[in-house]
Amino acid sequence: MKETLAYLLEALVSGALLTGAYTLLLERRAPFVWCRRYLLFSIPATLIIPLLRIPVWPAPAIDAVLAPQTAIVAATAPASEPAALSSTLLGGLYLAGTAVMLGTIVRQMLAIDRLRRRNAVAQGGDYEVVRIRRRIAAFSFRRRIYLWEQTPERDLPAILAHERSHIRHRHSEERIAMECLKALCWWNPFAWTAACKLTEVQEYEADSDVLALGFDRSEYMKTVFRQLLGYSPDITSGLQNSLTKKRFTMMTEKTKSRYGLLRAAATLSVILGLVCAFGFTTRAAELPAPAQTAATAASEPDGDEPFLVVEQMPRFQGGDLLKFRQWVEDNVQYPAQVSADKVEGRVLLTFVVDRDGSLTDLRILESSDVRLSEEVVRTVAASPAWQPGRQKGELVRVQFTLPVIFRLTD
Repeated sequence: MKETLAYLLEALVSGALLTGAYTLLLERRAPFVWCRRYLLFSIPATLIIPLLRIPVWPAPAIDAVLAPQTAIVAATAPASEPAALSSTLLGGLYLAGTAVMLGTIVRQMLAIDRLRRRNAVAQGGDYEVVRIRRRIAAFSFRRRIYLWEQTPERDLPAILAHERSHIRHRHSEERIAMECLKALCWWNPFAWTAACKLTEVQEYEADSDVLALGFDRSEYMKTVFRQLLGYSPDITSGLQNSLTKKRFTMMTEKTKSRYGLLRAAATLSVILGLVCAFGFTTRAAELPAPAQTAATAASEPDGDEPFLVVEQMPRFQGGDLLKFRQWVEDNVQYPAQVSADKVEGRVLLTFVVDRDGSLTDLRILESSDVRLSEEVVRTVAASPAWQPGRQKGELVRVQFTLPVIFRLTD
């Protein structure tokens, strides 16, 4: 549960910073295509960056004298019932919201398809024109332009030029992709903001293309104004009422895309900063070589003391200590009462593989709970026989150290 909340918080922070970078550095200041690509990239970035785990920072080394042969085992148990219930409710709420959003997209696409099937369709070169009997605001979807069949002839050239720009730049495909991304992270308000800003920049780009063709600005603005009263699905590229004032401002103000590369570099630095903040993690702990050499470690200990390193290390079921670690993970049980008490911790066990392959001298070096210690000893004591180690051709005793970590998971 805590991990989920941390992920959501990091995703919200990422969305806020990426949206802020767009507003300050790119919006109305960079080429339209840059803005569109950035907005489409920003939503997946807010989902992926908090999931990154890039090992960079150094970790403290394991004490090689204490644990000459070590394999860490993680024993997990389901979280307590209230935490599991909360996770289930959150998962259900997320899926319900995503289903509603995707259903809305499908419903709008079906509504557009019904308009195509129920009205006259004319070929217009590399696109089709669907003339609708009821009054609508002109819009385009994929390679079709939908407009009211009684649209005044004086408005048609500008309207068709505007919608052809949407088709040429594949704006409707971008809108579909953005709506699907928004459905995946509907809980993130910055995804909704990015979708609105994508609609804006697409309209700015289409308006710019129309004016670049030589249409009179004042006449074109009147055409836009006359289109305000019609119906237009949200997923389409068309003349949207809420954008009119901003579009008029863009058409009347002289804007320049200055310092484009510097602005792109600045946004890239924001992205890299987020990756460093949320993605860089501590490297896995390293096991340094012991102070003594391998030859010294493998020399005959005093009396019947076990070896730490030998020429031929003991083998477990055809594998090494990692194979035994997996066996312990599969067989150790999280004590029910310990799990109910929400106790977590580590048990550090040392044992010796004897000359006959049996495990002897099981000792607990460190433990956070006696019940966890008993479970680890029970599991390791039930181990099948090992293939014993050899030194100079003779069977010898070899000591291992095994940390077992108990933690509750969602």
